[in-house]
Amino acid sequence: ALAERGLDWLREGEPGTRLAILRDRVVEALRRSGHAAEAEAFSQKYASSASPSPVAPHGRLAPSCPQCGGRVRPDEVEWIDASTALCDYCGSVLQAGGT
Repeated sequence: ALAERGLDWLREGEPGTRLAILRDRVVEALRRSGHAAEAEAFSQKYASSASPSPVAPHGRLAPSCPQCGGRVRPDEVEWIDASTALCDYCGSVLQAGGT
């Protein structure tokens, strides 16, 4: 129920890749914890959400945000360009190093 409320709230403000990534993460967590029926219902409810974009080659990011310390997942952050991304937690600009 909390995941649904969170994704409903996110869908109002930011439909797109981030919503799809979180949807997929919740569905996978439900399946791993033995809640296959709930995972399927959740997947169906948010099926119209955008699919994650294919990951283009980018530079390497630090494993955590230098501003807030949040974990950085290069395959899930919002990339601005090939060497710049946004922290999922605080919105800080993250600069990637070499590829």
